[in-house]
Amino acid sequence: MGQKKEARHDSWIRDAELLIVADLVAREPELDWVITGDFNDVAWSHTTRLFQRVSGLKDPWTGRGLFNTCHAQCPLLRFSIDHLYLSSTARVEWLKRLRPAGSDHFALTMAFSLEGQSAESPEPVGNDREEANDMITEGVEDARRSDEMETQ
Repeated sequence: MGQKKEARHDSWIRDAELLIVADLVAREPELDWVITGDFNDVAWSHTTRLFQRVSGLKDPWTGRGLFNTCHAQCPLLRFSIDHLYLSSTARVEWLKRLRPAGSDHFALTMAFSLEGQSAESPEPVGNDREEANDMITEGVEDARRSDEMETQ
């Protein structure tokens, strides 16, 4: 684990934060959820896919193409790192990427409605929940160590 942990040190805290949110969503599936932001992680990464399976939220990009959101000023280095996830009760009307307004990220806009009836959502598979809990523990430990180093 030591070699793997060193290679991923920068992302442990971010991964833990994402999976804490996924766990909160999974604990309250009767609520309508909209989770959006700069995940600094591509949609096809293991952590982002684990987030989606644990949370059970839908990715509105699915079936609508690839919406690269960053880097707005460098067309050859664009990735989809900003994400939108919705409860299964959401119905997307439209989704657009807008021109950048001074940011290195493109703005995103979406119209959706909450229908009240749940559609099919992603489900955890295998040891997803255990893996998410391990990643949360590791990220929280890294955050504590970082805080301790800053206060010294």
